[in-house]
Amino acid sequence: MYRFPALAFFVLIQIGLMGLGLKTNPILMIGIPIIGIFTIWLIYNPGASLLLLALTGILKGFLINVIPVFEVIDYTLLFTILIWISLFRLYFIGKWRIPDRSKLLLGLYSLFCIILFFSGLYTPSPNYGWQKIMRFIVFNTTMFITPFIIINNIGDSKRMLLWFRNILIVFGLVMFGYIIYFLTISSGISFLIRVSILGANPIAVATFLALAAGMMIVLIIRSNMKNWILYFPILIFLLVGLIMTGSRGPIISLLLGSILYLALFEKEHRKRIILLGGILVLFLIIILQILPENFTTRYFNYTTGDLVIQREGVKRVSTIAMRLQYWELSISEWMDNIKTIIIGVGAGGFSSFYILRDYRFYPHNMFFEVLLELGILGFTVLLIFWSKCYSIIMQYKRNIKISMVSAMWVIAAIIRFLGAQFSGDISGNRVVWMFAALALASICHEHNRDKIENVKFP
Repeated sequence: MYRFPALAFFVLIQIGLMGLGLKTNPILMIGIPIIGIFTIWLIYNPGASLLLLALTGILKGFLINVIPVFEVIDYTLLFTILIWISLFRLYFIGKWRIPDRSKLLLGLYSLFCIILFFSGLYTPSPNYGWQKIMRFIVFNTTMFITPFIIINNIGDSKRMLLWFRNILIVFGLVMFGYIIYFLTISSGISFLIRVSILGANPIAVATFLALAAGMMIVLIIRSNMKNWILYFPILIFLLVGLIMTGSRGPIISLLLGSILYLALFEKEHRKRIILLGGILVLFLIIILQILPENFTTRYFNYTTGDLVIQREGVKRVSTIAMRLQYWELSISEWMDNIKTIIIGVGAGGFSSFYILRDYRFYPHNMFFEVLLELGILGFTVLLIFWSKCYSIIMQYKRNIKISMVSAMWVIAAIIRFLGAQFSGDISGNRVVWMFAALALASICHEHNRDKIENVKFP
């Protein structure tokens, strides 16, 4: 008898949905229950919500076009709320645990947020400045703190890695179909310069392709050579897709990040690294020769620049030269007076040096941005923070052999950290903080792990 109220409640809900569906759209009778079940699943699996939040740059625009409700409900804010509901649920059931080694990092991060917040009081660009401050404090903090809370053992880390793998497989298949479609239509391929999926910015797509390629490199280096037959074609496909996005920053970050990771963590596989590196160089040369010229032009015109439509008309602009100018401007304006040297010009202040003054404009480098806008005070805290991240990882690396799971998070963190030095601002590069937290949270549980099986990808 005690089940009758609950049963009656669900019957009333179903009757209400049937009435709503008959009056509006029949698909609501199925769609609303599915959304409700999926929402509950996300609340009990905050790791999935975190990964979907990380994919904002790819999914948000697509969902707005497909599902009009996302024009009213902000995708980023929605998943942030879901994550915090999940975290509070863990707190109330006594599963909110943060590793001791990460508490100092959280303290440094909190201090950085305080400095960033108070810089909004004197910023010359209050509109963009406060947008940056609130985005960083809300979204970046959510993505940074969540992994430390939800990863309580290496199994939790592996589960998140498998979810991330599945997401990358779906994106890879979509992009593969997109490439095949344009390759079979000669009239379409001649006008295509940068490949993307779901209408997203090619840089966002390239970022995750670079992460997938980096993880594949770790898998290949650590796996038996007989498995290279399966893994190597996947890596080549990822590299082809990455090149066709026309995004140079993610490619540079993948190259430098892979070299740095292999030098720090895989010294015992030196022969495999040399063999894989030689094969990849050969394949990349072949790929750049085979692909249509419109896909490879951006990699050879770094001196002359790209044709860009501006207010004055079509101009040739070198994005590499522009970034160098941004960095030089950041240094010169930071050294302008003693105030800017100590506390900077304020959050978003870089945009004040251009004609629009209060617009989303930034140096495309995390450290130059913080040095200019938060001064030596914020720069020092940021530098100590990342130095501490590095020291924690290397301390564990000296004591134990890092598992495949943690190694994949580490290379993803390195690649994204380097990518943040070429593109985006500190609030837009929120996945940098997420992957750093995932790597640290996973490594902090390495000392008490059981035997871990290799992660198959895919």
